[in-house]
Amino acid sequence: MTVEFKKQLKVPEADPFFFMPRSVIVNIQRLDELSRKHPVNVLVAGKQGCGKSSLVRQFAARYDRPLSVFQVGLLTEPGQLFGQQRLREGDTYYQEFLFPQAISTPRCAVHLEEINRPEHPKALLRNDPRNPLAISTRHSLMVGELVNAGASLKEAFTFTLHISKDALESCLVALHFGIGETEADGEEYELF
Repeated sequence: MTVEFKKQLKVPEADPFFFMPRSVIVNIQRLDELSRKHPVNVLVAGKQGCGKSSLVRQFAARYDRPLSVFQVGLLTEPGQLFGQQRLREGDTYYQEFLFPQAISTPRCAVHLEEINRPEHPKALLRNDPRNPLAISTRHSLMVGELVNAGASLKEAFTFTLHISKDALESCLVALHFGIGETEADGEEYELF
């Protein structure tokens, strides 16, 4: 017997005063286009309080997507996301939680907050400090798709690998890929 946890997933309201750098808006548009072809995972990285969660809400609102937020940092067991066995009047049953519903809802934006800060050691993500810049097959494919969607190679690497533009330039120069590309000192911001 399965008891389903059904909650209506809603599209959040847009913030009419949400400004972002133009280059970020363009790449978010590219990611939205790519997500129409297949699911796209995006890691939003930044310091505490810089607006990562607000960006996810604004993305969902702007592209008319239901939003589901999960506080991964507070989880101790997988059942807290997926569901778990319960007992009622001597009978056991499986109670499904919101995560399976969210990932099976078309165009749903699933926000896994604090995925890198779990309180329980079993939930830690693997990280190899000897390899600070890991490029997986998934990263390589995303770089290719972003270039195909109109991004420069530099933009595709920057937004896919979540490294600073300076670190990326150092890598590219060291590998003799890109020398002499310049950018304007000031980034233009606009409403998103």
